[in-house]
Amino acid sequence: MSGRHPIALLGGTFNPPHKGHVEPALQAISQIGIDQLGLMPCKLPPHKSTEGIAEKHRVNMVKLVCAHHSQLYPELVELSLGTPSYTSKTLRHLRKDSPTQPIIFIMGEDSWHSLPQWNDWRELLKLAHLVVVKRDVAGDEKPAGLQKDLQLLIEQHEVDSARALTFCPAGGLYFAHTSLKTVSSTQLREMFRSPDMASNQIERVADWLLPSVIDYIQQHRLYA
Repeated sequence: MSGRHPIALLGGTFNPPHKGHVEPALQAISQIGIDQLGLMPCKLPPHKSTEGIAEKHRVNMVKLVCAHHSQLYPELVELSLGTPSYTSKTLRHLRKDSPTQPIIFIMGEDSWHSLPQWNDWRELLKLAHLVVVKRDVAGDEKPAGLQKDLQLLIEQHEVDSARALTFCPAGGLYFAHTSLKTVSSTQLREMFRSPDMASNQIERVADWLLPSVIDYIQQHRLYA
């Protein structure tokens, strides 16, 4: 190992943060053999809308989730870097402070398929390891051009063992197979807007969100 504990990060809008974010990522770091994961809210995601939700609310919800899981901590570095949020920019910043420390960036399979659209995406594996949380998605056909680029990354960077990512600072690509539940933050926001939220929808929301996060959303009427 490098002699320094790896940095593992899961970035996202977290609007709101839910079990579909957290549980697969925790399974992934368990496979790698590390016990800490930073939840890193985006400053201004280039490809997503935060639907008018103030940054402080997303941060506060992330902090509530981290308070519930001893393995999680809020990583707010991206919020200090200005706009827009680019993973390459954030990883360069972290790499300056930790030139030899393994940095592991965790992403969902949907983000993996869109990777060639990211800013400076070819630089990411020079700055960090990538862990892709695998899931089965029906009809997941992608343009041939994207598949070709991604296939080349797989051929050049894939490692068979998750623990291999702890031996060097960057450059590894690992596909973590987890028991991933699927829900989107958009679906959850729509549930809060539903007229029957007080009845059957609250049970569905509770399957995905911590009680403290539900209380926070309702207290501040975030998605009303």
